[in-house]
Amino acid sequence: MLADYGERRRRMHLQVEERERQEFLESARPAAERAVRRTIALEAVARQHSVSVTEEDVDKWIEDKVQAGG
Repeated sequence: MLADYGERRRRMHLQVEERERQEFLESARPAAERAVRRTIALEAVARQHSVSVTEEDVDKWIEDKVQAGG
């Protein structure tokens, strides 16, 4: 009987985790879709205007953020 109780608890815990996972995915989807759309649009504009970002640009941006504390 104790083993059955433990097994039921284990199964219930997994179900809760899956539900929470699904809720998170559903709540995160709109922001993820906006980010993907923004990336696609920026890449298209950059291609159209021959804009590129170098590794040095990325390093400088990161350094600026670190220096600004954010």
